[in-house]
Amino acid sequence: MSYSLNQIPIFEALKDSQSILLAGAGGGFDIFCGIPLYFNLKQQGKKVTLANLSFTWLSETTSEKVFPNCYKIRGGVIDLSGRNCFSGKIPEIVVRAAR
Repeated sequence: MSYSLNQIPIFEALKDSQSILLAGAGGGFDIFCGIPLYFNLKQQGKKVTLANLSFTWLSETTSEKVFPNCYKIRGGVIDLSGRNCFSGKIPEIVVRAAR
């Protein structure tokens, strides 16, 4: 069976969706699976939000707290000790912090 990225089953399931949440919980999902899906869905005109469970102490960073235990991560966010945890160009990501 031959298929391209646009023909895998998830795209058929999401064809009528306009707003999609891609969420990961570690183990490389957000990089190896979520990011390619993000860009492909954006190319299809979908509104896509990335989310990820983080084991970083996000309350100790300059990230924006949007809800209890939920932070918005953008490129350039640094931790309060001055280390740059989230450097480079990244899509806007909403992250729920692990307790």
